[in-house]
Amino acid sequence: MANWVVGASRSLPLARRDGWDGAAARESIFKWAGWPDNPKPAQAKKGFLIYDSSADDLKGSYKLPFAMVIDGTLTAVDKGVTAASQRLSSTDAPESVLSRAQGVIEHYQKRFEASSEKTVPTELRFTFPARIHRSLAGVDLLSIAKSTRAFDPAVFDESAPFFWRSEMSNERLDTYFTRMDITSLRNYAADAQAGIGFQDSHDTHRMSLGRSLTGQLDQASGIIRVLADFFTLPDIALNGGSYANTNDFIRSVRAGIANDNSIGFYFDNVDPNQFAGFRCDICGNDLFDWGACRHIPGVTYETPKEDGSVSRAVATATVMNAHASECSAVYAGSTPGAAIIKAQYEAGAGRLKPQVARFLEQRYRSIGLKLSEAREIYALGTIEREDDEMGERTEPATKPDDRAGAEPARHPADVEFQNNLRSLMTEAGFAETVEVPTGVRNLVDEVKRLRAANAGIPELEKRAKDGDAYRTAMIDDAIKAGKRAVGEDFDEAQYRDILKDLPVASIKRMKDDWQKQGDARFPGGRETQDEETDTSKTENKRTVPASAYHS
Repeated sequence: MANWVVGASRSLPLARRDGWDGAAARESIFKWAGWPDNPKPAQAKKGFLIYDSSADDLKGSYKLPFAMVIDGTLTAVDKGVTAASQRLSSTDAPESVLSRAQGVIEHYQKRFEASSEKTVPTELRFTFPARIHRSLAGVDLLSIAKSTRAFDPAVFDESAPFFWRSEMSNERLDTYFTRMDITSLRNYAADAQAGIGFQDSHDTHRMSLGRSLTGQLDQASGIIRVLADFFTLPDIALNGGSYANTNDFIRSVRAGIANDNSIGFYFDNVDPNQFAGFRCDICGNDLFDWGACRHIPGVTYETPKEDGSVSRAVATATVMNAHASECSAVYAGSTPGAAIIKAQYEAGAGRLKPQVARFLEQRYRSIGLKLSEAREIYALGTIEREDDEMGERTEPATKPDDRAGAEPARHPADVEFQNNLRSLMTEAGFAETVEVPTGVRNLVDEVKRLRAANAGIPELEKRAKDGDAYRTAMIDDAIKAGKRAVGEDFDEAQYRDILKDLPVASIKRMKDDWQKQGDARFPGGRETQDEETDTSKTENKRTVPASAYHS
């Protein structure tokens, strides 16, 4: 007799997906839990609402999957929770078990509803969606290169090609909260099959590092992704960039250093009945239709419901019907795109709230994003629209009672004055969080301190000149003492060079030492004559005898 129990985990990470394949989810869980060779029921039960504990080694004992394995981690999926909820009432199990299973569903529904910028779902944390992989064994890439790419196939006999596999793109959200639609992924696979270049950091003005041989749409891992095989030849000089030649690039790939890549894509709007571009996942409009869509990917928006409650969602965008122009080796797996462009436009149009601007600048600080227009709005410290024409509100939200004391809009001259003050504070190194009055007071205090210090500069300069003269005289005296102590062997130039870098006290000590040596050398005073003394005058001088003075 079956013994149905609830074994679902309530602490799985979260992910949002556009669709749900229950069969694929089941298989991903069983494979992750060791089936068929080493089944681990304690792991498998975490991803199903209920299971038969009396036969937990059988796949048929597990019902109502709500999770799947994503990148090696068992993850609760929003569409999986919804599907399990819809089937729960028709499941053959005791009422008490179904009631506890309903509690699990409600628990995850609340978690998904509460997920926001402060509790970002697992999917939103995925940063670098594309990677370089080893080429698959058993695929004759050399034959493909010879038959479909080479103008002269004999070149591969002269130089053995190097092959590598790239995950060009996938359906996951990237760093900038955009994801690829299946229409774009299919196009990327076809473009890679036809042949695209592998570039250095999306620089299409330089020679390609390699070229694609194959392209395929892969779903075996539970994530829809595009895989492509590329090739290059050694000893090819490159005209600048990250690598001097293809040998350096090959070594970087082999060592796992050149591990990240991303895709360059474009839109070919040849079919007027087929949308090609960035589709906003909140309003469904073209992300760059400025009049229809005001959402910026990565920002949380609140939308009032008819029942008075508020729906909260992180804005994302989906890339529809794009084509691959190239794939690139980059330092990080994704590059700035729609989110950055949209934020800059909204800031320039004066529609970007200051707290949203600061949030985006912090998130994308690695690329130096600056939304100066939004900072000018912040410098006003006055009115900000809380609700736009679409009835939405951006995070972080402002409470209505916080707005009661807002001052009226100021004259443009006042606006310009405060903006200039904010710019000067930034140049002075003040943080954005420092209020203008506080910053101005700190600057005034600093000016007073510098003026007081500057008042003493003339006296200091005079003392410095006197000190230099004293030092020069001290060195001259030391040199004279050295000559007297050592004699003709004294190297004046060498000692001057030494003395000029010594402290005055050391110079005085050396002078005194030489003075003592000179005194020891010439005891009782001076016993030398100057060279210019004419001794002949002394010898020829006529002397008067002492007797001449006696009477």
